[in-house]
Amino acid sequence: MSHNDNDAGVGGGSSARSGGQESVSICEFHQKNGCWFGMKCKSPHSLEEEEIERAKRCHRRFERKKKRSGRRHWSNPRGLSRKVSSLEDTLHDAIEGMQEELRAFRVAAVTEGDRFEKLEAENKRLERENALLKEEKLQQDEELEKVRSTAEEYLRAMLRQDEQLDEVRASAEEYLRAQEATSARRAKFYVKQEKSINRLLSAMREEMCVDCCEKGARALKGCPGITWGRGYRAANSMLGFC
Repeated sequence: MSHNDNDAGVGGGSSARSGGQESVSICEFHQKNGCWFGMKCKSPHSLEEEEIERAKRCHRRFERKKKRSGRRHWSNPRGLSRKVSSLEDTLHDAIEGMQEELRAFRVAAVTEGDRFEKLEAENKRLERENALLKEEKLQQDEELEKVRSTAEEYLRAMLRQDEQLDEVRASAEEYLRAQEATSARRAKFYVKQEKSINRLLSAMREEMCVDCCEKGARALKGCPGITWGRGYRAANSMLGFC
């Protein structure tokens, strides 16, 4: 492994362990060697703190990988020590991964909590609007019921007026029929009485002088309904016939 390969990573091991942000960068070497956080650093000074921590962990993994790249001797204590160190590194990586997942879970929980609060506020707003709409609908239903009852009262009044009008019309027709019948009877009666008066006048001309007959005719004129005998006696008593 060349000198450049040893210096690859986060600007050297000492600066990465000391936490210096100016030397933090992720080189292309990590990307070629399958680093889980491998990417080509185009702006190494603009990384956030979380990305810087990830870069540091990536560099430590790379250093441990270089140490374990040689031949392993498991039969001696030195090989066993390397195995224990490898297990410790694996455990450390697992702990770091779990801590990272826990942080991500906390961020997601906060995000979901904010989302739940927003949804709950929106639900309350919709419930208030629904209550207002229900109240408005009840008022409209009451007004509609009042209008319907008023219209029914007007309709009943119109029906009563129509019935009264029919009764008045029937009474008027009956009265007209009665008047027509009465007029017809009177016309017949007038014709009959006119004949009786004519006979009375003829008898008066035979028994009276001309002057008394004319007076009697004037007296009997316009007096229908007088019979022949009664008219003659009345004319004789009233006019002083000769």
